[in-house]
Amino acid sequence: MKAKTSVKKIAIAAVLAGSAGIFVQSQTEESGPLPAKALPMMTSSQFLLNGEVSARTETDFTVVNKAGQTTTVLVTDDTTITKGAATIKLADLTVGDKVSVTVMRAADGKLQAAKVLVREPYD
Repeated sequence: MKAKTSVKKIAIAAVLAGSAGIFVQSQTEESGPLPAKALPMMTSSQFLLNGEVSARTETDFTVVNKAGQTTTVLVTDDTTITKGAATIKLADLTVGDKVSVTVMRAADGKLQAAKVLVREPYD
């Protein structure tokens, strides 16, 4: 009887562990989930970065998350930046903007933005 119970527990653990890989984005209780339409499509080589723009140059911008960690992300000609329904340019991104960034690692090891969604402030 113990062997059957152990097998069931292992099977359940395997299913739960496998399904955990489906969730590529985690939200804190404070930030709450993003609307489904706001989530960019991601591949296994990409990850989602949420935070606030703390600096911007002509080629990149820096995001600070709620934990205070900063990440600088390169913007290329292939990067799409949207605010609401409008496509904007890097120059339109301002310090203080809340963003969700789909990030991938470029061949040179730098982090590169695939998609940037500028989130609208909550009322």
